[in-house]
This record gives sequence, C-alpha cells and structure tokens, in this order.
Amino acid sequence: MGANVDPSTTLDRRGGEEGLPGVDKKIQERLGRQLKALYDDVVKQPIPDRLLSLIAQLEKQKNGPEEE
Repeated sequence: MGANVDPSTTLDRRGGEEGLPGVDKKIQERLGRQLKALYDDVVKQPIPDRLLSLIAQLEKQKNGPEEE
C-alpha cells in the first residue's frame, strides 16, 4: 500500500521553505484571524469549578500536605 508521494505536491509545514509550495501568506493571515476569533470566546470563558478543584488538589500533592 506504500504509495509514492511526489514531494512537490505536498505542503511544507514551514511555510514554503526549501522551495516546496506552502500556504499563501494571505491565506495564512485569514486563517489566523478566523482561528483567533473562534478561540477568543473560549479564552474569555471562566475556568470550571471542577477543573479549579483538580488543579488545587494537584498543587497540594506537589507541595506536600500543609500543617494545620
């Protein structure tokens, strides 16, 4: 099943270095704006209480039990 892939038809993850075709700069910018708009709402959401509780438990384990 090992199909031969022509490297000139694949996208270069580094944005077109070494002569391989990459994603056009304008397309990269548009994708970046769309992704930022999508994730801005996620970043602004509060952290769920359950996650905060789990983080506190992990920090307590990492620092050892506190003396009361």
